[in-house]
Order: sequence, then C-alpha cells, then structure tokens
Amino acid sequence: MLLNDQVCYRALRARDSRFDGRFFVGVRTTGIYCRPVCTARIARQASCRFFASPAVAEQAGFRPCLICRPELAPGIATGPTLAQAIHDRLRQAAVRGESIEELSRECGYSSRQVRRLVLDAFGVTPVQLAQTERLLFAKRLIQETALPMIEVAQSSGFHSLRRFNALFSSRYGMAPVAIRRRTLPSRTGDGIALRLAYRPPLAWSPLLLFLGGRATPGVECAGADRYARTVAIDDCRGWIEVRRNTGDALEVLASPTLAPCLASILLRLRQVFDLDADPTLIAEHLGQDKLLRPLVRRHPGLRVPGAWDVFETAVRAILGQQVSVAGATTLSGRLARRFGTPIETPFPELTHLSPTAKALASEPAAEIAKIGLPGKRAETIRAIAIAATKGLFRFAPTATSENVIRLLCEIPGIGDWTAHYIMMRALRFPDAFPSGDLGLRKALRAGEPVRARELESVSESWRPWRAYAAMHLWQSLS
Repeated sequence: MLLNDQVCYRALRARDSRFDGRFFVGVRTTGIYCRPVCTARIARQASCRFFASPAVAEQAGFRPCLICRPELAPGIATGPTLAQAIHDRLRQAAVRGESIEELSRECGYSSRQVRRLVLDAFGVTPVQLAQTERLLFAKRLIQETALPMIEVAQSSGFHSLRRFNALFSSRYGMAPVAIRRRTLPSRTGDGIALRLAYRPPLAWSPLLLFLGGRATPGVECAGADRYARTVAIDDCRGWIEVRRNTGDALEVLASPTLAPCLASILLRLRQVFDLDADPTLIAEHLGQDKLLRPLVRRHPGLRVPGAWDVFETAVRAILGQQVSVAGATTLSGRLARRFGTPIETPFPELTHLSPTAKALASEPAAEIAKIGLPGKRAETIRAIAIAATKGLFRFAPTATSENVIRLLCEIPGIGDWTAHYIMMRALRFPDAFPSGDLGLRKALRAGEPVRARELESVSESWRPWRAYAAMHLWQSLS
C-alpha cells in the first residue's frame, strides 16, 4: 500500500486491526517500531515514521517492539507482479538458510537483477530482507519457546551461533539471552508451541470440514476443532497439531524432533489454512455478483484450503478422478499404508508419513494399482512422481498459469480439471478454476448442471478470485 502519514496516524490512533501488517510505525523518541494495534501509549504524530515492512523499519534504525511483536503481524497475500513474487520467495528462502544466488538461479535472473528488482519495489536489498526475516523468526523462537540458543540460530537459518549473537545484538540493542530472560517463554511438555496470526474473519469450521473430508487416513486428520498430521521435512520426522485460539491466531504444537525445521512448518501451515488472504477484499469483489452474494454472507472469511505438500496433493487429485471424495480418501489411505513410512505419534490415528515422490517413482505401476486403481491411473501417479523427482513443482516466480497448466497436462492422465485443482490448492493460484467440475456446474443453477463453457463465461467477472468463488459454490452444495 502507498503510505500516507495522515491516514496511517488515524489508523494508529484507532488501533484499527484492519491495518495490522499493512504498515508499521517507528517512534523516533524510543527507536522502536510497532504494529498499529500495539497497546503501548501512542506517540505524537511528529515522532512517528511509517514503514511498509519490518525490513524497511529496521534499515532505518528501529528495533522491534517486545509488546506487540511485529513478527506476529498477519501476512498479506501479494499481487502477481514479479517483484512481489520474488519478495515472497525470498522471505521463505531466508529462514531456510538458502542463498540469494540460489534464488536468483531459480528465478532465471542474475543476483544483480534480483537485487535491483527488490530494492526498487521495497526499499531494501535482498540481503537486508533476508537478515530481517531470520532475526525476527529467531526473536519469535526466543520469546515463545524454550529452545537452546544454538537451536534457535540454526532454526532461523544461521550457520554460526557467533554470527547470530553478533547480528542480533547489533540490530536489536540487546543480546538474545536478555530477551529470553525478560519474556519467560511458556513451556509445553508435549511439544513446541507457536502462533500463526491471520486477518479475520476466518471460516474455521468449513475449512476443517473440507480438509477432514480429504485427509489421508494415517497421515492427517481434521475434526471439529483441530487439524493434525505427520511431518517429514529434510531429515526431520514428527507431528504437528493446529487449533484455533480465542484471538485472531492459530495455535501450533509441533513435536520437539521438528525444531530444526520450524520455519518451514509455519510457512507451510500458512498455505494450508490460507492465512495470508484478505477476506474483506475478496468478499467485497465476489459480493458484487448476485449469485455469490448470499453465499459470501453465509460464510464470511471462507478460505481456499491449501496443501502441506504439492506432490501429496497432486496424487490426491489424481486419486479423486471420476470417484467420490470418500472413495478417493479410502484410496489415499491405502496408498499411505502400502508406500508410506510408519511413524510413532501421540495420536492413534496418525501412523504413517505420506509416500514420497521418490518412493512412488521407484515402484512399477502394477504395484501402485494393487490399492484398487485402474492401470492407467496408477501409471499417471508413477509418471507425476518421476516428474516431481526431476523438479516439476519447483516453478519459478515468473511462471504463469498458462505455463503451469501446459506442463501439468503434458503428463498422461492429467487434464484440465486436475491441473486447475493442483494450481488452486497446492500452487496457490487464486484465480485457478476447474470449470469442468460437476459440483461447480451443478451449483451454478442450484442442481441442474450447466456446460463447462457457460460456467467459464460466468466466472470471468469473478477474476482474480475464482478459486474463492469455487469454494463458495462447493460449500453451497453441503
């Protein structure tokens, strides 16, 4: 957003939560920057500076507030510009410890071009942005967990504890251990507890209902108030559980074995629950349509359930071809029990890790078909597994929906419906729309299915939020 000092200060005085995460305020007299909802005493306007992101505030010499904690501000789903796509990918790469050079190669640009794009659009360099992301995530672990400092540093993408301590102290004016002593993190014997903020409203029950109906038995489960699953990231194995708390945040509990990959876990969960969406903005647009208006009002804050793992969801989509949701769920459970790795968890319903692309690629299609699949569909699963091991799903930020659909449809057995479903849930394209879906075609005329071409034509006015329109239409059939 373009920052206007008068508008920002009025929002600050009102502590308007709608602006939380959209800007940050630095107070010259204290050297601290806050969220606009901070409960601390509001400074005079002459003492305030407004910033579009924590990275810009920190480069201006401000340190984060220990009360409102800027690192907990809800995210913002960015638009389709190249700079914003690179910005989002850079934030994700930062806490994983990936270099700017690796990201540049993935984008197909030189590191100099990436630096110029990010600097021109956001006022900070990629290195400055990466440092801020790592430090804020480290601060979060210090304040919310009892992890040793060496694990905090490693989990935040720092390869050296000495380097972490030096950078943290110079940027924030106090050593990491000093913040730990002041905040006294809560201790949870069963795991590591963290929070994920979102922008309200959130239609939590429909979200869990959708995920629960498509949960792979043995790998994940979703009930009336929680979501849980097994996790395998790099060399880490464990489990997570997610619940909604009384505030505008989700409570995440992760097994202690997952400490090295907490950053990746939180990023994936933000996608699973679509927490960076702006539901008010989406509702305003879709609510202009006469058909969608009552549906939007009925389920405020309806999200597009995302994917924990792109390959896992792609396989689930293939299993769902020409069968019911319940039938596809049964097949996915068989696949997990046969090709997934057993794991012990505190939850009796979580017994296996999801089958990997490498595992399925090494199996003959005839073996995969033994779970009750037609031979052709088993061949499709093996084909997409082989493609995944070769990097199919590592799309660059520059990838367009047309390019993605073309690449997916090159795999025998994947058509337009499957490609759009994968894009919608796993690849997070907000305008993906499987117009050939029978349920959507029925929902348009309240029972009598229309032609896919007619549905596609009607959906043009719903752009760029057609994936959310699809969720409302599916929900209307419940």
